[in-house]
Amino acid sequence: MKTWDSLVKRDELHGLNRKGQHVSDAELKVKPYFVAKPHTGFRWNDGDYETFEWYPQGIAGITNADESRKFLLVSWYHANKDKDKDGKGFKGVRVSLVDVTDMGDIWYRHVLLVEKDGASIRPIVDSKGKSVHAGGIAVHGTTLFVADSANDLIRTFDLNRLIPAAADGTKLRCELTSAGTYYAYDYRYILIQRAARRVSPAILSSMSMDWTNPSSPSLITCGFYYKHYHTPPSVVWWQPRDIVDADAVLKGGTTPPGLTGVIKNRMLGEKAQGVTRVGKSLWVSRSHGRSNRGELDIFDISDPAKPRKTLEKADWPIGAEAIYAAKTSDNVWCCTEFPGKRVVFAVKKSAYP
Repeated sequence: MKTWDSLVKRDELHGLNRKGQHVSDAELKVKPYFVAKPHTGFRWNDGDYETFEWYPQGIAGITNADESRKFLLVSWYHANKDKDKDGKGFKGVRVSLVDVTDMGDIWYRHVLLVEKDGASIRPIVDSKGKSVHAGGIAVHGTTLFVADSANDLIRTFDLNRLIPAAADGTKLRCELTSAGTYYAYDYRYILIQRAARRVSPAILSSMSMDWTNPSSPSLITCGFYYKHYHTPPSVVWWQPRDIVDADAVLKGGTTPPGLTGVIKNRMLGEKAQGVTRVGKSLWVSRSHGRSNRGELDIFDISDPAKPRKTLEKADWPIGAEAIYAAKTSDNVWCCTEFPGKRVVFAVKKSAYP
């Protein structure tokens, strides 16, 4: 068993085995990215950049105790585009652990998320066997929180419990054998789900950590939507311990210091893929499909009882997904999903209102 911060670069078997590529701010401003005020970024290796099998969705960050190592985590769901060709099933959700300590030397590894299945394990899928979307993730301490909109759950995993899995040339096996060997579609590490909490009454679509007030308990910002379009989407905050300690169904929420009530407004409904709080503003990441630029909207939420004031609208990449405000830097991170246009990038909080 390994901890997340024990993974070292350039270690094919035991560490970070895939090389990313730095993307400059000049490159981020133009096609195919179109970021208005970029700071830094990277793209995946060619196989991950181009694949139609896996799609990035959620993004979060973690730093070790002395801040000497900084990682991003990016969740992907398995689309299984080749199922008609090879008969393979859906592989669920994987998370990329990316060392971004040095943006000129990016290395990462994919880890498969699984849950127990009797005496064995299985991928994270819905009742029909399709991959869970994993549209939002957050990290508090070493606990990874994953949004599961298909099953109305928040799932939790321990990043200090990376379990080695055996090689599998067929890439078809996800199981724990009677001999005690794990297989995970040829992924060499797995994270086994610790717990799952049901969320009611809306569908959880995005998550991010809220580090705004260092003197208060940390919060997780959760974006929800409803199946009925006449019901406005909402943003709810929970303390991580409320999720971990919930008996069965997670209801209500925690009001962040300086705010009053739950944010509920149509501003979140139009193509919103991610939401994060930066001070008294709410940043919303929007996507407008495979061919059109996305949009970053920043709203003043200092008084939720009043109509929301738009502080800024800015160009955002095609296929923009989740958004995450870092705790120990001025960065706000985002990832994009479409093949041939995938990028993970940061802008500066201080560059926006």
